[in-house]
Amino acid sequence: MDKAAWHLVRKRRVSRSPPKWVLIAIAIATSSFVRAAATSLPFPATLIAQFDASSITGVSSGSPISSWTDSIGGISATETNSAHYPTYLSNRINGLPGVKFGGNADLCMPLTNPIQAAIDGARSIFGSGYTIFITFKTLGPVTRGTIIGASAGFARGFHVYADGSNVGEHTLFANIPYSGQTSFSTVALETFSTGTHSSGGNKNLSLIYVNGGAVASTTTPNQTTDGHQICIGGQSLKIYGNVEVYDIVAWASPLTPPQLKQVEQWAVRRYGLPAPWAGSSAYNVFFGDSITEGVGATGGIVNQPCCLTARLLGLQLGQWDCLGIGGISTSSMSLLAPSWVDPMPAMLNMKVNLVGFEWFNQGGAPAIRFDKALSFLRARKMVANLRTVWGTSTSYKGDPDANRASYDNAFDSNTANIQSYIDSYMRLHDNAEIGRIEPPSSWSTYCPTCTPAYFSDGIHPNSAGYGDLAKIYAAGIKALPQR
Repeated sequence: MDKAAWHLVRKRRVSRSPPKWVLIAIAIATSSFVRAAATSLPFPATLIAQFDASSITGVSSGSPISSWTDSIGGISATETNSAHYPTYLSNRINGLPGVKFGGNADLCMPLTNPIQAAIDGARSIFGSGYTIFITFKTLGPVTRGTIIGASAGFARGFHVYADGSNVGEHTLFANIPYSGQTSFSTVALETFSTGTHSSGGNKNLSLIYVNGGAVASTTTPNQTTDGHQICIGGQSLKIYGNVEVYDIVAWASPLTPPQLKQVEQWAVRRYGLPAPWAGSSAYNVFFGDSITEGVGATGGIVNQPCCLTARLLGLQLGQWDCLGIGGISTSSMSLLAPSWVDPMPAMLNMKVNLVGFEWFNQGGAPAIRFDKALSFLRARKMVANLRTVWGTSTSYKGDPDANRASYDNAFDSNTANIQSYIDSYMRLHDNAEIGRIEPPSSWSTYCPTCTPAYFSDGIHPNSAGYGDLAKIYAAGIKALPQR
């Protein structure tokens, strides 16, 4: 991706069971969209590590192992205490071996290694970022079971876990349910700089993926090892996992959402599993600002708008992306879409529904804001098999902010024109619950039909408000032409 594509404009008012197969990817970077060969790891130029169970030789199945060395950079993860050795197992899935960490085992990397440098460097807004991708299977319930981590004992500790029912990264994205998945799941965490053109300075954005689909995002600073060793199957506080691990792959670069899916495709082919999106009639991409991000929701990721919409539509993890970026304008959405969204239909070989709106972050007069939105939509219309579900601002129909009301009214009064670019139109400003949002003292004055029960602050809905937004999203998707 062109570096300019990371320069996102940030405005001041919008913040930011049975055993399961799981793939975890943690990403922080970007590069050009290139289709990788089916049997080779994508994006070899920035590969820094691959812990591949197939590379372990000279060990019989069922034997303990004291080390595991990656085949790219030679990083050796070791354990000196034989009571904590993991077990090598052959012929686990599709004829490939795995390493069992059965609740009391780990292998730890040295303090100085390329993976640690990439993770810690990514906390810098000028860091180059990283991607970590893991294939594994859970073996049963375990509290905060570590797949890979440094420490969970501090607020920003790097810790990817699976507890038998949920996967996640504990400091940013806790408790993503995957117990309903039949064979395969993914988690991905992506962090990168929003760029020097963001008002108020650079920010980091993190996204977490499950089954190759982005489940949630946040502008909370990304995690760090904080000087602790990275361990597979455990971490410095000895919080052990109950998993079999097959591959851990790391890149010293960020992967865009389409690129992450190429890694997912590599994994499902390698392990003889179906792609998570294979059973869906269309892939759904939610793209927008901090309202898409779900700022203000309580009770976890499951109460954010993308996840709520997916539930209403019966979508599984890996059949949708939630790409919420606090404060993003339509101009910046236009910069990101060519690498984040447009490649999806061809790469997945299926229809993609782009569900988006932008609160009112775009600068300029209403006519300029409206034109920027149309420019974004026109460009998406040129992409084969990409369909748009577009919404107005969440401002109230009788909005006293004349500029915002004018922006919304421009969509209403240009219905014939916008139908050329929008496949399904969401009149968010006409909704009584998530319409015009003002600080609590002004709700009764400016929006008599609005109620604080639906809002977390002067801009963002709360979980109840996001439930209402999800119903509108779902209706907009269902209204798409069946073609």
